[in-house]
Amino acid sequence: MKNQPFFRAYPLNKWNIVTIVGYTLFSVGLLFYYLFANQPKVGILPVYLIVTQLGLYFGQYRAIRNVYVHAFWFMVGIAHLVTAYYIAHNPALSGVCGLLTNTLATVILLQLLRFASLKLQGKELVAADKGSFDMFKERKITWTDRLLFFVYFVCWIFGFKFFSVYSEKYLLNPIWVH
Repeated sequence: MKNQPFFRAYPLNKWNIVTIVGYTLFSVGLLFYYLFANQPKVGILPVYLIVTQLGLYFGQYRAIRNVYVHAFWFMVGIAHLVTAYYIAHNPALSGVCGLLTNTLATVILLQLLRFASLKLQGKELVAADKGSFDMFKERKITWTDRLLFFVYFVCWIFGFKFFSVYSEKYLLNPIWVH
């Protein structure tokens, strides 16, 4: 692992393609629902965002090593950020703005934890599981892996709360207006 670059470019596998196409189709369907619904309700939106952010760690931790997959999720994070800006003034949807802004922070945090894992233990980050092996049975889980998962989860629960409140404040009143 020491001689490999941090991001590697290799062809997408079936799992990557299914995930990207499925996520894109579901997201576009959700977007059309919220664009054309007479009275859009928050409904599934928080669940969609929570599954996205936690799914990055549990289902994409290996795939996100590929620069193409990382670029896709980074663009998803930016799209969520732009969406948050546009729905911030809609009282029915403004409550999810914080969750929307968290997606980009989650993608960046995952890469920072990958970097920390490589520096601390010389191994790629894996998702901590209840057992002694990661979810894909790639390798044994170490205490460092468990600690990094704890950091991810704590940041997701508590740390991003601050980011959500702060970003929501500036989505409603952009800094360049002050």
